Amino acid sequence: MDFFENALRTMATIVWGPQTVILLLGVGFFLTIRLRFVQLRRLRLSFRFGLGQKDFGETAKERKGDITPFQALTTSLACTVGNGNIAGVCTAIAMGGPGAVFWMWLLAFVGMATKLVEAVLGQKFKRITPDGSVAGGPMYYIRDGLKLPWLAGIYAFFMGCKPLFATTSIQSNSIALALKTQLGLEPWISGLGLAVLTWLVIVGGIKSIAKVTTFLSPFMVFLYIFGALFTLI
Repeated sequence: MDFFENALRTMATIVWGPQTVILLLGVGFFLTIRLRFVQLRRLRLSFRFGLGQKDFGETAKERKGDITPFQALTTSLACTVGNGNIAGVCTAIAMGGPGAVFWMWLLAFVGMATKLVEAVLGQKFKRITPDGSVAGGPMYYIRDGLKLPWLAGIYAFFMGCKPLFATTSIQSNSIALALKTQLGLEPWISGLGLAVLTWLVIVGGIKSIAKVTTFLSPFMVFLYIFGALFTLI
């Protein structure tokens, strides 16, 4: 176990070292300047598109996609609001002091330009499968845009391994620990319950996921914001 923990710690140091922060900031600043601060200029328009108040000038037949823009927004938020926003922020402030908040704000600001470019590339290189569903993501524009299928394969492999070491496993562990502490529920029971609930959501594909996140994500966001305000006040 010690060897495994040390290996993970070494990998985390390499992957999330100063070079990664510099890369994220550098790319974000470059895209922000190149796109002339698009995150400020088009902020209102992005809200109108995201909330479905404005379409893209397409007819119903021309519009390709399994979900609406608002459902895409809520699905993205569902992947964002979680341990990283709560435990991650607390850990950053505890280890780096209040100044960590400034760097998080700065990365978030320039990161909006990076996220926009990622979304545009995802739309440009997405594929419609024979059954009519949509397939896309970084591995597609790495393969078809950069013409680097080997790198796309590596990316897809590591993203497939990601839930085993982060995201899903961390979220599940946090829920299991909370239920064990507050209700005395054994972790294997809560784990089994989470597995069943997750299966019920994802078995229907992106449309089923979008329906659930459309209901849950706004509640999660408001709960997070009001919880933060309550803590500050």
